[in-house]
Amino acid sequence: MPTVIHGRVAQIPSDDERARLKRILQNNRTGISGGFIVRTAGEGRSEEELRADMMFLYNLWLDMRQKAERRPAPLLIHHDLNVGGADSARPAHLHFKSIWVDNEEVYESVLSFVERFQPALVNRVKLYTRSNPIFDRVRHHRGD
Repeated sequence: MPTVIHGRVAQIPSDDERARLKRILQNNRTGISGGFIVRTAGEGRSEEELRADMMFLYNLWLDMRQKAERRPAPLLIHHDLNVGGADSARPAHLHFKSIWVDNEEVYESVLSFVERFQPALVNRVKLYTRSNPIFDRVRHHRGD
């Protein structure tokens, strides 16, 4: 919530967990304007994951605001990737080893997004160029 200054925690049953999440919000606001809501998906997440998510969202907001200030309306200022890449690049999903993409155009789009908003993850984005379909390879490695 870029235009407000408070933080809020969604309806999480544990009082201790709600208090922990509120502390994390307060402790990580330095240099970040705006407000944040920690939804139930944030329950149990580490402080590092939540701080990274806060920075990701803050940087995304700055990018959108800069685009809006530079050009007159009407103007598209943000477009989510039309693949799972945008969500996969979000810090709450750092548990993956790599993102494999078998389409060069989509690969470039995912790579551009990750370079801008999660540069530490750039080396995890891979272009699949083999002749056999990517899902055949994945099924073979999983034993399906």
